[in-house]
Amino acid sequence: MKTPPQELKANFERIKRVYFPRWSAGEHWRVKCGSARNVHGRCDIKTRTVEIALLCDDTDKADALMIHEICHAVASPGHGKIWKARLESAAIKAEQLGRPALAGILGSEIELYDDDDCFQVNERTVTERIETITAHANPPFNLVRRVIAHEYGLLVSEFNARFPKARKWFNEARRDREERKRLRAELRTRTQ
Repeated sequence: MKTPPQELKANFERIKRVYFPRWSAGEHWRVKCGSARNVHGRCDIKTRTVEIALLCDDTDKADALMIHEICHAVASPGHGKIWKARLESAAIKAEQLGRPALAGILGSEIELYDDDDCFQVNERTVTERIETITAHANPPFNLVRRVIAHEYGLLVSEFNARFPKARKWFNEARRDREERKRLRAELRTRTQ
């Protein structure tokens, strides 16, 4: 009986052969079971590694996750038009191979990422998330930073590098919260 990492490697090789036969760089890539991030799967362009953290018994779901991540390696690190076009090609291939469930999952992925802001981690989404977290509570910055990094599948060090102004945004959100709190208290005293 194969262990999950052995099965994962065999599945990776099969997916490359069937869905990405012209991907010559694929021989330089490897697959890894697990990830340090809060994600089901991840494509690490720098290390040429596909990380699969979610192992599932459903073959179609497992293949869809692997295809999703390999599309990042083949086409684009983001979920833009080039990545979606490559995923669409894989969905067509799945349909041709008599795997309508897999084709459906891949089609759903394409629709899911049609909203350009969906799953985007940028200054606006991070600022909004900080404001939401601090609106009704007073957590410390380090906790807020860890929570947001975790939600977006980033390491804290990656979050820090991408969003060096996060502490400033956090302090502004905290000041806004305190100001709202002060105004509510002032309003209560006036109405009594």
